[in-house]
Amino acid sequence: MHKRRILLIGGGQAGLRFLRACMILERSGANLNIVGVVESCLERRNLLKHHLDINVFADLTEPLQNKIQPNSAIVAVPEPAHAEVLLTLARLYPELEIVICEKPLTHTLEEAKAVADAYSGKRITVNFVERYSPANEHLINFIRNNNRKVLRASCWWGKYRIKDARPTKGVISVELAHPVDLVLLLCNVEPGAPYHINSVIAESSNFSTGHAEKAPLDSIYASLILNNAIHVFISSSLLWSQRDRRLELILGNEHNEAKELVRFVFDNPAWDIDTLDIYDITAQGGTMQKIDLMHIARTDWPEEKFTIGKVCNFLEAALNIGDPLPNVPLPSAEHCVYVQEILSDLECLAQAQSLHQNIFIDPDIRDQNSVHTKLDTLQRIERNTLTDNSLYIWDKNY
Repeated sequence: MHKRRILLIGGGQAGLRFLRACMILERSGANLNIVGVVESCLERRNLLKHHLDINVFADLTEPLQNKIQPNSAIVAVPEPAHAEVLLTLARLYPELEIVICEKPLTHTLEEAKAVADAYSGKRITVNFVERYSPANEHLINFIRNNNRKVLRASCWWGKYRIKDARPTKGVISVELAHPVDLVLLLCNVEPGAPYHINSVIAESSNFSTGHAEKAPLDSIYASLILNNAIHVFISSSLLWSQRDRRLELILGNEHNEAKELVRFVFDNPAWDIDTLDIYDITAQGGTMQKIDLMHIARTDWPEEKFTIGKVCNFLEAALNIGDPLPNVPLPSAEHCVYVQEILSDLECLAQAQSLHQNIFIDPDIRDQNSVHTKLDTLQRIERNTLTDNSLYIWDKNY
């Protein structure tokens, strides 16, 4: 296959994770190369230029002016800029073979539809990275091999982000894209299938220092029905004391008789450490029996991939440079728009019904981003001089 020439748009925290993943894949033999990074922030551009031997540009026109010809692009800018960047990419770089976007695709459904129209007939996908856990493929195979289907799903998905300086549109934007994507995938719900939001309880507050236009939603609890059959319960917050990413599924047979309970925990205690347990629940007496499992330990990942292993799996699939999880499909444009439709409906109902509290005091401002440390690690990877493997793990609290 010809070389993947990747243009990365966004040099913030998400962009640096993609950059690190691409550098690791390139070192392991993948036929790819980052041909440039577009970063609008002057200070961050200067840091990138100082630390790395890489082309750095201020906007999307500069690579064209410098005769840079990417065939792939990764969009890792803040969510409010997704639509503008994606539409500009489609206009300036019509020869792009694949565009990868950080989740979610856009902030509004109208933007998502406009992007999908602009990329009609082209490949565009979203970094729904949790589906690229090896444990997720194990669960997909269990469901298929045992002729099971999901009857009910419960999701807990949140973290601690009080006084986080990153701009945020709120908990739905930050957290819910991943569990919604996973539930649709595992429930085999196709884009356009009917869904109904039964109820939403939400709260907003002044928890963030990220320059939101108004106090963003910090918590949401919701109940949905997918495909007129599958009950889904969602609990999500940015005020929890620690990261919590869990799915619990009730699996049933073709007669809608419950047979198994699935407990799936993601990224605990660190990114890429996932645990899957499957229990038989047909016995009487309030007992369940574990019948299958897959626990992913730190040692299951190569040291250089730990905390970005799922990102690497996703990139390999998206860029057609490998097939790490053959039974996990790449999110299609139609699927990404469908996820956006559900998120937008949840957002609309949550905003209309949310309660509000101003209870958080202004913090002492300190630099929590540690960009210098991250770029120093990438510089050492680039120069093949990284000797302290612990430095790979610079995003455990992200």
